[in-house]
Amino acid sequence: MNGDASTQDADDISMEVPVAVSKSAKIKILFIGQDIIYTARNGRIRTPKHVFLAVNVHHKTGSMQLVLTLNKFGHCVSKSKLQEVETAVAELRLQHPC
Repeated sequence: MNGDASTQDADDISMEVPVAVSKSAKIKILFIGQDIIYTARNGRIRTPKHVFLAVNVHHKTGSMQLVLTLNKFGHCVSKSKLQEVETAVAELRLQHPC
């Protein structure tokens, strides 16, 4: 034993999946993982799922109230984070027009 437990543990981890998983199931597993990260860090880590859901819901419905409700239940980023993302995207479009 070399005294470095973290290296030893990392060597024991296998990245192989023992069962066949459909593409749909892989996506659901990815989303569950993102939910765990977002919830465990109290929303401080913005995951792609949580940002995309807020942006998409706001774009398709125009309802900030719906975004606020989804955020309250931990399903998407807050109104202020959504506005930060939308502002950043708008600034990028101004800097780099198509």
